[in-house]
Amino acid sequence: MTLYSLTVIGAVIMSVAGRIFGSPPEPVFNLEGACMPAELLEDQLFILASQNEEYAQCNTIYDQGYFCSGILAQYIFLVCEKFRLPSESQFLAVDIFDKFMSRHLHGLYKYIRTSNKYADKKEEWKALENKLSRLMCLRMVSSVQIASKLISHAKVVTIRKCNNFLSQSGRNYTNESIMLSELSILKALDFKVSSTSALTYIEALLEILGHNDTMTNVKVLHDTCLHILEMTYIQRQSVYEKLCCIATGNAEVCHEERVKFRTVEQDMMLLSVAIIGAATYVTEQKMLDRVLDNLGKITRIPMEDIVDFSTILVEEALQSNCNILNF
Repeated sequence: MTLYSLTVIGAVIMSVAGRIFGSPPEPVFNLEGACMPAELLEDQLFILASQNEEYAQCNTIYDQGYFCSGILAQYIFLVCEKFRLPSESQFLAVDIFDKFMSRHLHGLYKYIRTSNKYADKKEEWKALENKLSRLMCLRMVSSVQIASKLISHAKVVTIRKCNNFLSQSGRNYTNESIMLSELSILKALDFKVSSTSALTYIEALLEILGHNDTMTNVKVLHDTCLHILEMTYIQRQSVYEKLCCIATGNAEVCHEERVKFRTVEQDMMLLSVAIIGAATYVTEQKMLDRVLDNLGKITRIPMEDIVDFSTILVEEALQSNCNILNF
């Protein structure tokens, strides 16, 4: 199974179109009599924008992003699907795992570098790397477990479920080990685990977009955004390398430039508007200019930045499956 197989987008759109007039699954956008008024939508956007700025500033001291892409992200997505968790849980789980691993490695590396306890620091670091590698799957499952608790009390991944899953994967742990793994992650994050993911921003922007322009079919856009967001996580390194090249004007990007670019990589508002732009191009090109103009007014992100990022996402989608637009 391909997680971000965009060949199914056409089928998704057709099936969603049929569900809109019945009982569509969550989220339900702009439901008459049950949606937030304009004032609350504005307050929500302000809160998300403030959180986004704080998030970017707090997380640039660590080399985040390495553990939330490629096969690691794909594995977490598969675990979430195995446990039948809501879509948002998979993105929260990836973010939790990435934050934990970044901080954990940073702390271990600093400790070994500054400690006089180890005569051969390289050998000790190699031994730690091997240990971390052996625990990688357990840490990812624990991240999913924490994310499930943030999303829904009815779908919490219990210790028993974790143990059964790990045993079926050929990895045997005691219930105590699984509990301690979850606790280790929470301690490393100072028990500050955000329940806000990129999908939270996307859904908030789609709600505002649908409120401002009733002609925009935000429900169809939402389903397409989910596929593109999954692809973006898995292809993260490639996506942000291309974006950095455009931002710097260089064909190749050096390490120093990537470090400076870290703030942009943590900008979930920019990521969200780009994904909505890319989803609009895929599903309803005739509405693209209108949607991009609205997104620019809502977020005050320059139109050029949205277009550049959206273009990269569409290109990545095309490279993943060249038939994406032929439905």
